[in-house]
Amino acid sequence: MLLKTKALESEGIRRRTLERFAAQGIDPSRIELIGHTATRGGHLQLYGRIHLALDPWPYSGTTTTMEALSMGVPVLTLDEGRFISRVSASLLHTAGLSEWIAADEAAYVEKAVAAGSDRSGLIDLREGLRQQVLQSPLYDAASFATDFEAVMRRIWRDWCAGVGNNAD
Repeated sequence: MLLKTKALESEGIRRRTLERFAAQGIDPSRIELIGHTATRGGHLQLYGRIHLALDPWPYSGTTTTMEALSMGVPVLTLDEGRFISRVSASLLHTAGLSEWIAADEAAYVEKAVAAGSDRSGLIDLREGLRQQVLQSPLYDAASFATDFEAVMRRIWRDWCAGVGNNAD
């Protein structure tokens, strides 16, 4: 397992992290802890070593979720129905990857164990995932701009017509 965060620059945090895994019966030698990466390229290269990204909660990823998906790494997320936990779910749904959204903690663990036990399935998925994501609405800027423009025009027309205008 690879864990990466700037906080892992701290020896104390590194030690406590490994102790927590050990307390759960996980051999610390199976955990690789990475702190800050000096370059963006070096950071992105790490995705080549990842088979499955586990989205944290209650605060789901945004940038890291998009990076992982754009680099062809599947992301498993838990959608608890609150804004802070819905961003990754929204991105996955838009990319056509709703099967990677868990509705509760039990489903999250079940999906993580199943995916982690099927390394060949993850490798097969990764082969086409980057292309799927790049061809999804997540990367269709022209359609997004057109849809956004239509919404702004509708809001403007409604305001001009007094619909929902409480400026009295």
